Amino acid sequence: MSRSNAKLRVAFLSLLVLLLLGCSKKIRREEVVGRYVANYGKGADTIEVAQDGTFKQICRLTGESESTNTGRWNISYFEDEPRIAFDGFVFCLPEYRNGKRGSYDPSVQKSWRGTLRLTLEIDLNYYYEKQH
Repeated sequence: MSRSNAKLRVAFLSLLVLLLLGCSKKIRREEVVGRYVANYGKGADTIEVAQDGTFKQICRLTGESESTNTGRWNISYFEDEPRIAFDGFVFCLPEYRNGKRGSYDPSVQKSWRGTLRLTLEIDLNYYYEKQH
């Protein structure tokens, strides 16, 4: 085997290992903590997830006054998929808002770049993305 083929094989195997490690579905609690912003473009919809198990929502839709909400969260797994269980959540998106506090347990997705996203509406590609 030539030296260049051996280097190419090592590089390929290293890349394969990195890709497999990057696709791990396990999410640590510390990774989830932070600020998430919705991407649907109808104003500002933010969730601040705190280390102590609480969260704060800030909803500022275009043409409406700001509202805030607080509740508790925990990380869980359903069929090996990581999810955040929000208790006391109020949807900001007008199509889903009814003003009542309830449960919301979006899946947590990690992009190949390592950015976390919480699903909001899969069909419309709406999600909350963690800000760095």
